[in-house]
Amino acid sequence: MIDEAAIAERHRLLSPELDERRRRLWAAAEARAGFDQRRPAAVLHESLSQELTVDEHSASVRLELPFAERGDVSLKKIGAELVVRVGGQKRTIMLPPALAAYQPTQARLADGALVVNLDDRAERPSAPDGSRSG
Repeated sequence: MIDEAAIAERHRLLSPELDERRRRLWAAAEARAGFDQRRPAAVLHESLSQELTVDEHSASVRLELPFAERGDVSLKKIGAELVVRVGGQKRTIMLPPALAAYQPTQARLADGALVVNLDDRAERPSAPDGSRSG
């Protein structure tokens, strides 16, 4: 007859970290069960959290801010950094170096996303009549 308690004790003594591994595996299994058998990362990242679109003289940055309200959002651009604050939280987005001189021209919060439009107007030389070329 096999003495399962003795075998369990032997395994515990031979491998002290076994119980810790078992606890971690159990916790991971419980976490997966809470996500309908999907990996948590798959649930948390169903779409892009930020998206950059660049045209010839403009760019737009789209950020997912699902619970933000208009009065809670502030925006600042310093060089190639776009700093977005929502309440007490801050996110710094590093833009490509080519967009460092672009300036924000419009920002709108709709459908759980903030869209910031940037323009390179400051970079384009003025035409002799005072209008911008390009």
